[in-house]
Amino acid sequence: MLRDPGAPGLSPPQVVAVAKAIACELPAQRAQPLARYSIADIQRVLVAEGVVPRVSASSIWRWLDADALRPWRHRSWIFPRDPAFLAKAGVVLDLYQGRWEGQPLGAREYVVSADEKTSIQARGRCHPSAPPGPNQPQRVEHEYARAGALAYLAGWDVFGAHLIGQPVLTTGIEPFKTLVDKVMTQPPYRDAERVFWLVDNGSSHHPATFPARLQGWYRNAVAVHLPIHASWLNQIEIVFSIIQRKVLTPNDFPHLEAVAARLTAFEDRLNANRKPIAWKFTRAKLLAITHYDSAASERTIKELRAICPSLKIIARAQYPNDLVRLLNAGASEVVMPEFEAGMEFVRWILGHLGLSAEEMERIIRQRRSEFRPDDFKLGESTGRRPKKNGSAWLPP
Repeated sequence: MLRDPGAPGLSPPQVVAVAKAIACELPAQRAQPLARYSIADIQRVLVAEGVVPRVSASSIWRWLDADALRPWRHRSWIFPRDPAFLAKAGVVLDLYQGRWEGQPLGAREYVVSADEKTSIQARGRCHPSAPPGPNQPQRVEHEYARAGALAYLAGWDVFGAHLIGQPVLTTGIEPFKTLVDKVMTQPPYRDAERVFWLVDNGSSHHPATFPARLQGWYRNAVAVHLPIHASWLNQIEIVFSIIQRKVLTPNDFPHLEAVAARLTAFEDRLNANRKPIAWKFTRAKLLAITHYDSAASERTIKELRAICPSLKIIARAQYPNDLVRLLNAGASEVVMPEFEAGMEFVRWILGHLGLSAEEMERIIRQRRSEFRPDDFKLGESTGRRPKKNGSAWLPP
């Protein structure tokens, strides 16, 4: 809705605030026929709604850049939908750390991450590809003739960095069994005490039927299912991404036999230079709460604390009141990023004013002590007080 031209104009801080508010909205909220805003789009909205008679694109860019706002960017995202996400993901992450049900895995226990890479096409190009040259990338003919598609079933030994694959024409229970047979009939898996199979919830290994079926095939095999929509927790997907980039792109195969031959050859090459995936996402990182909804954080912390009393939970707070609420809820540590950013800004200013490192540290320590929320009392259930310079309420 347009403002009354006779109404008093907004002050510059208010204009900046409105520009940032628009950048933080979906265009549909203002009936804009856009999927996302650009700088020019925000400029048009500000003028059309009478916020300002005119404003430069560079000013808007500067305002948004100050808060790292980039409304023209987007990314795909899958929100967790499995009600048992934390419990299932925790089991998988524990296995990556070499633990099962709280106990370390034995020397004769293995973890195999498995899945299917489907719809791998053979695209015969209508002209031979040209190799790269000076200032010239490899050139691949745009037009092609389809020569069918296959799937690549594979298991990845998480600790042994051993890839075992099987190109097949179709997926399903029986083709997946061929992969299981190929793995479980060769050493060391054949004679293992237990082999844990990490799989997603696809029809070939559905959680309702696959665990019993797998145990029927091999008594030492244990099925472990990922949470729904959490294939990113499966290490085989990292291997598949490497295969996609290094083996299948660009796609220039005259027939399916050529696809299968290259997949098998790359499998041999990978196994000749074994290197485990440097997996760094652990259960502890899974349970770091980083959003600003303090009420949701408080509920999450209470639920997690009930499930695992000894779990270390790190939460994020925006205000001192939120800090105390989260500590009372059971958070092990609470950090306030805005406060820490402010301290770094003060340090930067003091450095430009010529103060010594010792003097800067003295002022920073004094500022921290002045901000300490001593007037906030923690609940009786925690039995803790905020430390002066410790991480119970702020990082040192």
